[in-house]
Amino acid sequence: MKIAMMTNNYKPFVAGVPISIERLTEGLRKLGHEVVVFAPSYKEQQEEIDTVRYHSLIQGICGGVSVPSPIDRRIEEEFKRRAFDIIHVHHPMIIGKTAVYLSKKYNIPMTFTYHTRYEQYVHYVMPGRMLAYPKIVRTTERLIEGYLKSFFKNCHHIFAPTAGMEDYLASNCGYEREKISVLPTGLADESFQADRKEALAVRNRFGALGCPLFITVSRMAKEKNVPFLLQSVRRFKENYGKDFRFLLVGDGPDKKELERMAQDFGLSNEVIFTGKIDNELLKDYYGAADAFLFASRSETQGIVLLEAFAAGTPVIGVNATGVSDLVKDGKNGFLVPENMDVFSDRIHLLITDGLLRESLRKGAKDSAVKFNESNIAEEALRQYNRVIEEYHSDITKYRRGAEKWKLSIVS
Repeated sequence: MKIAMMTNNYKPFVAGVPISIERLTEGLRKLGHEVVVFAPSYKEQQEEIDTVRYHSLIQGICGGVSVPSPIDRRIEEEFKRRAFDIIHVHHPMIIGKTAVYLSKKYNIPMTFTYHTRYEQYVHYVMPGRMLAYPKIVRTTERLIEGYLKSFFKNCHHIFAPTAGMEDYLASNCGYEREKISVLPTGLADESFQADRKEALAVRNRFGALGCPLFITVSRMAKEKNVPFLLQSVRRFKENYGKDFRFLLVGDGPDKKELERMAQDFGLSNEVIFTGKIDNELLKDYYGAADAFLFASRSETQGIVLLEAFAAGTPVIGVNATGVSDLVKDGKNGFLVPENMDVFSDRIHLLITDGLLRESLRKGAKDSAVKFNESNIAEEALRQYNRVIEEYHSDITKYRRGAEKWKLSIVS
């Protein structure tokens, strides 16, 4: 099968969507299928086989994002040359419009993964002072919701990262449930291979050989709710009274502000902002930690949660969409309300109860196994085949109907 994978962002930009696309692509290729990724260009990109880089209007904004040009001629030229069987697009806007155009022009079915709750990212597209006007914000959110519903009409199938998002698409967006299926981001085999020596080296590097070590891996931006983590960790410090370390891995527009916040909270010794860490090294950071802390409320699926599970690291997460689909309270971590006292108490419980911690570690490992990327690729392929078969069956029925209509007019 020939699959066109189309995206507005991709590596070397580090974020959940590029990681999801890369893993699905690798899984499908291992099964023997031809996958071509259509992705924007970046200054630090590496050329790869079957990756078509189209022009970017702007590069390196908001922590490395490119603003792509979906009208670059090389997209359609390469698309036409390859004769694809199916399109899998990962964004409804910009390249999403191009995917709709190509789907209709070349009579190829189009699938879409709903990675992002776009209405929750209004703060990126509106000036700060405009956010003070809730009516304007709500109007903007409704416009986004309206656009998405219009885009969905062009999709022959939608993948939801979790069961919770599947329900959201069917209930809130009105999309036909039978045309939605769950397709999580897969975990690469390497995610399950945390090196104990390297994990100890990470602990040693950050002065955590003799004390608890916590970690979060996140974009340092408003929607990830990192200030709540810092507030909770400050409360934990007050109650725990001993040494610990908390690694914040990642970069983003709010990093400097968060560093100042940590200092103001008296956490300069305990909280360490590492910046970006290469993906291939992250497994050892997860494996080094006693717990993964997470407070984002805007996840469709928390890929970092699965990566933590694969390393056997339990998660303490705020009860929100995406997180609640993965974190099972008391099984592989703790799912808590957005309350810093409760969050702090769960950190304290996990650290002081060794038997519980080991039970949660085992539960985390067990939770990760079903998300292996080969299993996810097989599920994607099953849905692709079904969509292609239904699409061409519908086309055949339409053509037969048109022929009958023509004959009735003639007669």
